[in-house]
Amino acid sequence: MKSLFTAIKGHVGEFLGAFSQFIFLDNSIYHVFNNVLLPRVNGDTTQIDHIIVSKYGIFVTEAKNMKGWIFGDEKQATWTQTLFKEKYTFQNPLRQNYLHIKTLSELLALEENKFHSVVMFWGTAELKTAMPDNVLTHSYTSYIKSKKVVLLSDSEVKTICDKLSTGKLKNSFANTQKHVDALKKRFESTDICPQCGAKLTLRTAKTGSHRGQQFLGCSRYPTCRYIKNL
Repeated sequence: MKSLFTAIKGHVGEFLGAFSQFIFLDNSIYHVFNNVLLPRVNGDTTQIDHIIVSKYGIFVTEAKNMKGWIFGDEKQATWTQTLFKEKYTFQNPLRQNYLHIKTLSELLALEENKFHSVVMFWGTAELKTAMPDNVLTHSYTSYIKSKKVVLLSDSEVKTICDKLSTGKLKNSFANTQKHVDALKKRFESTDICPQCGAKLTLRTAKTGSHRGQQFLGCSRYPTCRYIKNL
C-alpha cells in the first residue's frame, strides 16, 4: 500500500469548494473564512480549509479533492483510496478535523459543542463504506443549512469573526510552505507518528495475512492506531 501526502494535497479542491458551494450561503448569516492557518500551543501551525461562523455554530470543514473509491471507518487512523488498482493511505479526515476543532476551541475560548465537523470530498470520489452523515460527496450547503439550533448570539458571532480576522496567520507563501514542509517531515519520519506526534515503535504482525511482517506502529496504541508499512 502506497503512502500519499494527502493531508498536503487538494488545494484546488479547497478553493473550488469556496467558489462553487459557499456562494449559495447567505453572507448575512454565514461568515466564511477560507484556507486559514492558525498557530498551535506547541509553536506549530494547523491549516483549516474552511471555517463558517454562524448563529447555528461554527462549521469546521476539511476538504478533499480526490478520485476513486474511498474506504474508511470513523475510528481508523488512516483511510484508503483505491484508484486504478492502486491503493493509497491518507489521514482520517475526521481525526484531522477534531484537532482543528480543539485548536479553535482553545483559541476562541469556546466549548466544543459549539462546533460542527464537516468533511467534504470534491471530484469524483465514491464512499464505499458507511460513513457518518457529516462526511459528504454532495449536498454540502444543504447539510450546513440543516443545522437550525441557535448556539451563538449575534454579538458572539461578531466577536468570533473579529478574533479569526486578527488571530489567523498571514497566508503568505512562506507560511504555507513551512506548514507543508512540517507535514511532509512528519509523514517521512520513521520515529514520529504523523497522526499524534508520539514515538513510532517497530512491531511484528501476529495475525492476519501480514503475519510475521514488520511494521511501525504508534506507541500510543490503542488510543492512536496509526501504522506505517515497511
